[in-house]
Amino acid sequence: MSETAAAAGVRAIDHIGVTVPNLEEAAEFFERAFGAEVIFKMDSHRDTSDPEVLAQERAKLGTRPSARWTRTLVLRLGEGASIELFEYEDGERHAPPTPSDLGIQHFGIYVDDIDAACERIVAAGGTVLEGPTLLPGLEAGEGNKWIYTLAPWGGTIEVVSYPSPQAYEEHTDVRRWRPPSA
Repeated sequence: MSETAAAAGVRAIDHIGVTVPNLEEAAEFFERAFGAEVIFKMDSHRDTSDPEVLAQERAKLGTRPSARWTRTLVLRLGEGASIELFEYEDGERHAPPTPSDLGIQHFGIYVDDIDAACERIVAAGGTVLEGPTLLPGLEAGEGNKWIYTLAPWGGTIEVVSYPSPQAYEEHTDVRRWRPPSA
């Protein structure tokens, strides 16, 4: 860990929040595709018909006036960050971002076997885009691959595997997350 991160008290990414159209279907997708485990589910306890409650929610979350949070479900996903699924009622919902949109447009999940992961994603109702492709440039190494997939609701999920050292490692002592050795 860098001195700057340590001084700031930063340890790791704790969770990734994903808004989904249906909480149960999304949880089932992550369970079937990636072996995710439910940690807890939380229903809204607020009176979302009260304009003051909605104003407080917008002030805290930055949501549109039409959005009303209904439920959340948190999933454990391997050794990395957890996935926090959100369900909202929102008459002005936009399509999920694509890789060319501004903001967070995908997250990556490390797997040991990228081909088996693709099979599970399709069986769980997702879509696998073209690939897998060898990681290029400074991420290159024997067997290091990536592929973009789409969740059933359209969100982009990268699946990545880098079992070999990556080329960038020759140029710096800083390392990205690395799975424990088998």
